[in-house]
Amino acid sequence: DLREYSPKYFLEKKAINLEWLLYAYKISPDKKNFFNNFFKNLAGNTVLRQQIEQGLDEDAIRKSWKPAVEDFKRTRKKYLLYSDFE
Repeated sequence: DLREYSPKYFLEKKAINLEWLLYAYKISPDKKNFFNNFFKNLAGNTVLRQQIEQGLDEDAIRKSWKPAVEDFKRTRKKYLLYSDFE
């Protein structure tokens, strides 16, 4: 129930809350059908799905993203028209 969270929570977190997704998968009685093709479209590939199915925790998943995110930030920096917000 997201009514417990203020809009400020989401603005300050500045990250996807994987805790909810991991918990939903953990308690799902039908893990075989938990993910559908739309999830792949949202995630961009099957890696996140595989990580969740393998039981990786949020920290491990986020660490696996770090190299690609840093590479993206380096490339992005070349094309910024205005000062970066980070």
